[in-house]
Parts: sequence; structure tokens; C-alpha cells
Amino acid sequence: MAREDIMARAYATANSRERYALEHYDTKETKKVNGRKLWIFRYSPSDPYQDANGATYDTKKGAWV
Repeated sequence: MAREDIMARAYATANSRERYALEHYDTKETKKVNGRKLWIFRYSPSDPYQDANGATYDTKKGAWV
């Protein structure tokens, strides 16, 4: 699946916290955990919205963690 398709699916399945992280992320990190590729979206600590510090998407499972 192409990266753009994965991003579209991530956005479509996101709730408000995850959408905020997708729309305002400062950094995006890719990690592999137990054979799964995770995308971690973090926004700046100076961002006024602080409900956690971002969101994590499992690209293999197609779901937010």
C-alpha cells in the first residue's frame, strides 16, 4: 500500500486527538516494534493543545494505538 493511501486511511479512522496530531505534528517518527511499523506523530511541547503529546498509528494493523 502506498504511503499516501496509508495516510488517508489513518486520517479517515482518526478521532479528534489523532486528527489534531496529524494536522499539527512537529515531528513524525517511524519505529518497528514486533514486526509492525508504527508512525508516531508528535507536536511541539509549546503547542497550546496538550492531550498527551501526539498519536501513534500502526501501519500494518491499520489502526491507532
